[in-house]
Amino acid sequence: MRDRTRSREKPSTTRSGWRRKAPGEVSPTSLRSGDNFCYICTVMGKLLYTMGEVAQELGENPSAVRYWSNYFEQFVKPQRNAKGNRLYHPEDIETLRQIQYLLKNQGLTLEGARQRLKEDHRTVERRVQVLDMLRQIREDLIQVRKSL
Repeated sequence: MRDRTRSREKPSTTRSGWRRKAPGEVSPTSLRSGDNFCYICTVMGKLLYTMGEVAQELGENPSAVRYWSNYFEQFVKPQRNAKGNRLYHPEDIETLRQIQYLLKNQGLTLEGARQRLKEDHRTVERRVQVLDMLRQIREDLIQVRKSL
């Protein structure tokens, strides 16, 4: 006959011998990137977000977010974990917000939103090139001033 006076606490290990995580315990998430493993600790804030979290943040269905990720693959590049789930960086979420705004508020088609993002991307690239040239000119002027 079983002893029914035992406490009803869960065992500390599973049947396979793996240790159970205590409630509130934070463990690093293992992501595969190339041959290296990247361990991301979620104590200080999340670096990557799951599909469900992104969909909830945007107020969209996960299928819509997945479709946008595939259609706008040039701009949104989620990582994948070992199981193949998409994991999004905060920059990807901002791009998805822009896509959502262009589609829902501006009334653009998918192709129109893609063109708008390409134009914005080119503008940013040009600005970066101009800033690099200005920094180089400034350094050259400082060198000329020192030589005088």
